[in-house]
Amino acid sequence: MFIVLIWYGRNHRAARCFYQSLTVTSLTFAALLLAACASPRGLDSWATEQDWTQARRNAQGFELALLDKRAAGRQETLHVYLGGDGRPWQGRQPARDPTGSSDLILSLLAADPAPALFLGRPCYHLDSMPPACTPDLWTSGRYSEQVLGVLQDALAGIIAARGVRRLTLVGYSGGGVLAVLLAPRLRGLEAVQVLTVSANLDTAAWTGFHGHLPLSDSINPAEQAPSGVSAVHWHGGRDRVVPPTTLTRYLARHPGAQMHWVEAYDHRCCWPELWPQVLQSLPGS
Repeated sequence: MFIVLIWYGRNHRAARCFYQSLTVTSLTFAALLLAACASPRGLDSWATEQDWTQARRNAQGFELALLDKRAAGRQETLHVYLGGDGRPWQGRQPARDPTGSSDLILSLLAADPAPALFLGRPCYHLDSMPPACTPDLWTSGRYSEQVLGVLQDALAGIIAARGVRRLTLVGYSGGGVLAVLLAPRLRGLEAVQVLTVSANLDTAAWTGFHGHLPLSDSINPAEQAPSGVSAVHWHGGRDRVVPPTTLTRYLARHPGAQMHWVEAYDHRCCWPELWPQVLQSLPGS
């Protein structure tokens, strides 16, 4: 168990992030932390600033966004980052575009020294919505068989093209749900493991806590049998988006999963600062 005994005396988020950045010796990490406090940026801005390749990946009729740190040659080891749910709803109506800020997940990607890329979810990060993008794909079916099938197909193509043998799926928030559900479906690899941050791993308990509509077309990780895939989960003790009490059933059903608690952290704060330590918690690191 990890407990961070630090009191951040600034309540305003931007000010708090700034003061945290002062404690980080690396200028790169300070820049990442300050970036997390700034206004959300689009994928094109991240691609330009980080010198990443921005592309699209077609899978089962859907176009998925891709941000790639790829160097030349094969990639036997690869980390694939999956973002959160964004903004599925606008008031009482499904959002026309579910894309929210990806700054946190991309800050984590930028801090990862391993070969890594960001893979967007179906219907996210698009300039316009095609007919196939119906609201159920980001509301009740955001973790559905269809969404998982699209991501699985995209990952299979990436794995084959790059000669990947060891894959880590890194998921933030709802992206962690997708990582847990996707990992057992990926075949032909030497090793697959999962790393999540602030993930709502029991979707029924999570929607019940907030009084949200049930995710009736989605698969709930807490109701799945253990898959044998190595999984490491990190969670903040002050997380009010995914309160620790909503994870009880998942942890009971998956006793082999590693859970690390950071008591001073919440749903967003301050994972980029801790990311080197988080990555070191992976088996084999």
